[in-house]
Amino acid sequence: MGECEVRDALMGEVKRHRYWKSSAFKKMQFDRLEMLSCLHYVLESFTEARSTSEATEAVTPGQILDQATTSIQNPWDYEVLPSSMFTDQVRVLEMPGSSTINSVRLVILKEPTTAFIAAVWAQTSAIFAGTHDLCYMCHGRGVKECHHCKGCGKKPCTACCGTGSVRNFTKLKVYFKTERSEFFTETEVPEKLLIHASGKEIFSEEQPYVCLFDTVLPITKYPVQEINEKSKLFCAQHLQNSMGMCRVIQQRHCLVAIPVCKVYYTLGNTKGIFFVYGNDRQCYVPNFPSKCVIL
Repeated sequence: MGECEVRDALMGEVKRHRYWKSSAFKKMQFDRLEMLSCLHYVLESFTEARSTSEATEAVTPGQILDQATTSIQNPWDYEVLPSSMFTDQVRVLEMPGSSTINSVRLVILKEPTTAFIAAVWAQTSAIFAGTHDLCYMCHGRGVKECHHCKGCGKKPCTACCGTGSVRNFTKLKVYFKTERSEFFTETEVPEKLLIHASGKEIFSEEQPYVCLFDTVLPITKYPVQEINEKSKLFCAQHLQNSMGMCRVIQQRHCLVAIPVCKVYYTLGNTKGIFFVYGNDRQCYVPNFPSKCVIL
């Protein structure tokens, strides 16, 4: 990373945050460029969890029904594929062969709702007005129609919608989720900035999780011991988290080296540092001025 790249990266940061005026920026001198590297290790496990619940719906005329034809009750016996790997998603479907048909009866309402108070109020108010207006609720009959049955005395069943039959079935929910663990070697640039930085990929591996022996193996022989320890720890944690709760479909991990340049500068009588990091040359100024510096 050369001085021109560093100056261009700083110029972009200055324009965004107005740390210094252009005249001050041009007078800045770079005393020393210290090239560093931050290692970024990431382990991702794409997991699947399932749950079941009973559901009911009305049977509509002409509906093709799938009656119960199997005794399989284990939700894991059915294959459900995600739309894409390492993308959180939820799939909801009916368990095959879990449908049964039941009959229900209509509910009869025998007690109409009265509106005598409304009728009396309308007649009383009409005396002072000199005219006779019908109650807007009962229209002079003294009785208000039930809003459920509309005066017929019967209310359709909410379960079957008046068809007389309901279908019971088992609803299967499949949850696909990505568990992610990452580690950065020590550097003065905050991790919240480095997480979006690009770098050079040193190592990458992806494996389908068929059984315990098909998982990605932790890194063990990298020269930086911290990476070996974190890789072993993350692999053990992901395996422990999935036991009894979900199953791992696929795993992948990678190691990326993010370039970091520590720049020592002099601006007038002030000395300071800033950092340029990533392949896209982002800039981080740790102790920036609270307002523009004019020299």
